Amino acid sequence: MLWYAIRSIGEFWGTMALGSGLVSIALGSTLILPATRLPGWLNKIRPVLVFVLLAFALYHAQAINNM
Repeated sequence: MLWYAIRSIGEFWGTMALGSGLVSIALGSTLILPATRLPGWLNKIRPVLVFVLLAFALYHAQAINNM
């Protein structure tokens, strides 16, 4: 995702890849690492990250459907 996002940041799909990739990395770190090794704010926003990743998935699906 990062490779594509960097190469096409000005395009719609590049921006979507960058955004969803960053959210996926943040959410993945909250799932893989123990809560004691993460900053407290990252643990508190975990539900928000799940919602944002869901929003990216729905927006991707809607954009593909409209093609």
